[in-house]
Amino acid sequence: MNDIKLIPKKNDQKKEGISGKSVSENISKLGKGITLNSGFLLWPSVIFLLAAILVCLGLLGYKMSLDKQKNGLIQKVDELNQTRDVAFEKDLMDLKDKIDGLKNILSNQAYSSDVFTLLEELVVPQVYFASLSSDLAKMSISLNTMAFDVDSLVKQLVVFKNDSRIKKASLNSVNTDNSGQVNSTIELQLKSSILYPKQ
Repeated sequence: MNDIKLIPKKNDQKKEGISGKSVSENISKLGKGITLNSGFLLWPSVIFLLAAILVCLGLLGYKMSLDKQKNGLIQKVDELNQTRDVAFEKDLMDLKDKIDGLKNILSNQAYSSDVFTLLEELVVPQVYFASLSSDLAKMSISLNTMAFDVDSLVKQLVVFKNDSRIKKASLNSVNTDNSGQVNSTIELQLKSSILYPKQ
């Protein structure tokens, strides 16, 4: 016996939404909603993706170009190293050392002629230098002088003591001859700037 109540009616299926037709309609509505909402963001996303791909391809091409340039430079350096003249380079370095040595000698050169210029500048008119002996390593000079009178000799000694290029001036021996001339020995200690003006 068939119980009629156990078999569902057609109207009950539509109300409950179990039918295949209503499920497909719901999926269709959902798909349309997603398409409408995602369409707004789809094109910028696609454009951004294409731009990112193009940038990556461009960077890859640039890297390949840099690698080719690097390899070319390595080959040129290798070629230049093979054509290098080591003996010539050694000769150039020796020449540089000699030039540096010459510069050092010239910068430390003693200008002994400047001592004579100094004495010419500082001589008092009535004093004459009879002889000169020097030890330029010790920066000392000994002058045998002849003066017409004692006052001229004292003036000469004061002039030496007041000059900034002379460290020390001293009178060692004094004597007079029959004509009244005063013979003496003056010892001078010079500053190094007179002989080595570049220091």
